[in-house]
Amino acid sequence: MVTPVIRVRNVGKKEVKFQYSPTFFWQWPPAATDAKGKPVALGGLPHFADDRLQEVNLAPGKSIELHQLQLSLRPATEKIKPTLPGGVMGPLYGPGKFIIQYKQLAGD
Repeated sequence: MVTPVIRVRNVGKKEVKFQYSPTFFWQWPPAATDAKGKPVALGGLPHFADDRLQEVNLAPGKSIELHQLQLSLRPATEKIKPTLPGGVMGPLYGPGKFIIQYKQLAGD
């Protein structure tokens, strides 16, 4: 199991105020590629938690953890086709380096 963390840090000199939705990270999983550069489907699950926007006031130099992903790592020999609609986060199959990224976290 691997747990990538999504963290935001204020590198400016003034306090930053922003809002985010915790369910965003469940509804829209990050893009991922495997060691060969091929896309990997991480899937997503409907998440019925509190969908209200969270407000954050982030002081200069401070950081906040927005979300943790839970991904399992499995040998390539165990790879099977997903059976759940939308899939579950992970697993990632095979050895090598995986790149996991959100291309956009904010609308503006």
